[in-house]
Amino acid sequence: MTEQSDVPLPLAYPEQPNPPARPTDRDANVRLAAVNLALPEIIEWLGKDFDHNPDRDAVICDLLVVLGEHDGYRAARRLESECGWVGADENLVDILAGLSSTLMAAEHAAVKVWAEANGIRPRLSIGDTIETPHGIGTIVRIDEDQASYVVETEEHQRKYGPGRGGVIVAYEKCAAAKAEAA
Repeated sequence: MTEQSDVPLPLAYPEQPNPPARPTDRDANVRLAAVNLALPEIIEWLGKDFDHNPDRDAVICDLLVVLGEHDGYRAARRLESECGWVGADENLVDILAGLSSTLMAAEHAAVKVWAEANGIRPRLSIGDTIETPHGIGTIVRIDEDQASYVVETEEHQRKYGPGRGGVIVAYEKCAAAKAEAA
């Protein structure tokens, strides 16, 4: 039995490629799932103010405005200046500081559902030499839930040393390296 997600499939694109495009943190469904994950804490923070103005949709729209902020303080200031929120405090800043992690979690959940729903599987194996947008490298790990390879590129080896992980690259952005002519 597969794990359920708040991210509906297929994604809301006018035309569905086969398979549909990989979900990203820019997709409306992923962003909405992230806000819904954070909403209980926000509603608790709003407390009495929310009880007097229970416009859940307005709160969701306001949170979508600041969802891309990585800094909780800046997100709180934007909620005050752009959305009319008042009384931002340290607790709200802490909640908003976690929004980027919540967005990442929603994206990971959506990718997992997408990979399962579309039978996305690796075409390459650990140890294969591949071409990626980051250069040529060797697959050192496969993350089937995220439909990605961990690739140790030459640049990564120079920077961190051999055997120290690698860059994460989506399956669809990789190809087997062409064998060099002898």
